[in-house]
Amino acid sequence: MTESNLQTEVRERLKVLIGSRLSLANYAGDCRLFHFGEPSGSPPCGKYAIHLQCAWRLEGSEGILTGLGDWYEPEGTEVEVDEWRPEEGGSLQEAVLHALMADPPGSSRMIVNRTDHLVVTSVVSDRCGGFCIELSGGVRLSVFPTGSRGEAWRLLEPNADSEHFVVEGGVSRCD
Repeated sequence: MTESNLQTEVRERLKVLIGSRLSLANYAGDCRLFHFGEPSGSPPCGKYAIHLQCAWRLEGSEGILTGLGDWYEPEGTEVEVDEWRPEEGGSLQEAVLHALMADPPGSSRMIVNRTDHLVVTSVVSDRCGGFCIELSGGVRLSVFPTGSRGEAWRLLEPNADSEHFVVEGGVSRCD
């Protein structure tokens, strides 16, 4: 089977992350933002950021560490789910990211990687706009668009005036 144009383009665009550390994680609504490279600016941003609006998961040697679905799960079992709102904090996803990045839970929405781990070692893409990023420390970020319409994810340089690379509905565009 030959590689699609989208598969090639996704891999080529994401190759800029190789050697960069996953440095920050935050969110906007239910969109997860992962920043790569040394943070700078105010608020701090990595050199590159991936905004995920599609299904994703972080995998370790034992299976799934966290992913999109954990955003909708409270960290503790004592929380009454009917009254809990993930955007106000306390999701299982946030708790796992804090632990993985050795960042103590706090009031900030920004999770800072305080380890030397989670450096991008390789990138693999698929024909539907999905990808896997291998990270040091035995962690993999897997992203897989699940719809034929709407934005799935984007790669951008937050502190640069440059185009965003956007994958939506199995195609790419630049904004």
